[in-house]
Amino acid sequence: MPKNDSLILALIHMAGCTHREMTLLFSQEKYSPEQVYDWFVGKVSLNTAVITTEKKEKIYKTLKKIDIAHIESILTKKKISIITRDAPEYPERLRQIPKHPYLLYVRGKLKSLPIQLAIVGSRKYSLYGKRAIEFLAKDFESYPIGIISGGAYGIDTIAHQIALKHHLYTISVFGCGVDSPYPQSNIKLFDSILESGGALISPFPLMAEPLPYHFPIRNVLVAGLSDGIIIPEGAKKSGTLITARLALEQNKDVFVVPGDIFRETSLGSNQIIIKGEAKPIVCAADILEEYGIARKEGDESVTKKEISFASKESKQIYEQVQLGNNTPDSIAKKVTLDHSSIVSELTLLEIEGHLKLLPDGSYECI
Repeated sequence: MPKNDSLILALIHMAGCTHREMTLLFSQEKYSPEQVYDWFVGKVSLNTAVITTEKKEKIYKTLKKIDIAHIESILTKKKISIITRDAPEYPERLRQIPKHPYLLYVRGKLKSLPIQLAIVGSRKYSLYGKRAIEFLAKDFESYPIGIISGGAYGIDTIAHQIALKHHLYTISVFGCGVDSPYPQSNIKLFDSILESGGALISPFPLMAEPLPYHFPIRNVLVAGLSDGIIIPEGAKKSGTLITARLALEQNKDVFVVPGDIFRETSLGSNQIIIKGEAKPIVCAADILEEYGIARKEGDESVTKKEISFASKESKQIYEQVQLGNNTPDSIAKKVTLDHSSIVSELTLLEIEGHLKLLPDGSYECI
């Protein structure tokens, strides 16, 4: 019998139990991983219709073939944690999107920063695209910003490299098992992400190969973990435009660097701007002002308003407003304070000039 819930979850996922099925079994029907595992191997009976008899038998046969000690060794040696949707550590941004994965495999430190931006682009990129990312990222360094990308060749790799160069927290989302880095040429980059305090994550089972259909799923997570996505360039027919569509469906911001109208790698991204689906950007300030960070008058640099909070509760509530939880009711769902305390803190932040009360009863950062 496997020793702990994380090992059990890894095993039944490898054996073919899907995210949807795990969500129904564990979150809805409230069975424990141990109960479900024992059911699969025939030790107990469960009153569930989530999995057919035929599939249950298939999962059982697969489980018998898995080397449990080997999987346990992978989890231990690579320091892989498994975070389920019911755990407080599960990313709140991801929890808000439809059909989010039941669990995530995580190496490193999975954090939630006040602003998280995804940088997406094609494997074939131009010097213009690379320079655009560098130009934007250098002005992110002084802010609580995380960079999300997919760890693939091209723009993804550059996004992570530049994030590390400018000491930004970064998450790489894999289209394979988190224990099986892909591409292999980026192993040193992935190690650097872990050493910097970043994270490598995947929704796919351990030892899963980087199959073509995995990457659209990975792109859903890249968008889902972010507040907005940055597109430095993108061809007319590219996965970048698909990720942009996913971001729009998730009500995320889309920022696009306008490109050369004669350059193939800019035709798709320019089209997004023309359709009015994205905000054109030429500097970091164009992005940061969307999240309540002011632009200096007279130049293109940005300055973060330094705030001295009266209490940790005041700081906590201000950060919730930054994240878009901008009413007392929505904040109450995210913090442990009672409703009257939240209203008091919001009023104080308004008096101090940090927040503005809008006509609809919500607040915005000043």
